[in-house]
Amino acid sequence: MISDVDENVKSSIVRLFADDTRISRKITSEEDKVLLQKDLNVIYDWANKNLMKFNENKFEQMSHGEAKNIKIEPYKTQSGNEIKIGETVRDLGVIANNNLLFREHIDNIVTSSKIMSGVLLRTFSTRQEEPMMRMFNSYIKSKLEYCSLVWSPWHQNEINKLERIQKNFTSKIYGLDQLDYHQRLKN
Repeated sequence: MISDVDENVKSSIVRLFADDTRISRKITSEEDKVLLQKDLNVIYDWANKNLMKFNENKFEQMSHGEAKNIKIEPYKTQSGNEIKIGETVRDLGVIANNNLLFREHIDNIVTSSKIMSGVLLRTFSTRQEEPMMRMFNSYIKSKLEYCSLVWSPWHQNEINKLERIQKNFTSKIYGLDQLDYHQRLKN
């Protein structure tokens, strides 16, 4: 039913995933801003026609790049309220800022991975390689690698933060604890 939401959208890109809808458009002029609002209105009309109500509290507007000579103003919701302009957006669990940097996302996964490491090391007394690696791969590595193709770090300090999680956890494993980090990675 929702797959036809973009049917009458003329000039913007609409992306759907489950119950999330994103609309985007390159803005290079005042006319582009008007066209984006028209496309938003088309989507609102679609919602009315299909007896669907959008949760306007979840609406976010984010601009990135340089808008030369274009004043960024909020777009309008279906009820005429301004859509809040955000500095960051969370999309499918990945947090990006308006410069398309992922520092906040990396900090969040480092924090949650450290917490999970601590929980696992306190909860399980075994330090044998097989169960420890299974726990690491299931509970920690999966967090570290989720959507990593999107947010892949290139700053060395971000890479170090992420590797420190793996380095610390593998240093607690019997048989690997005597090896240096690069040797542990080979095992």
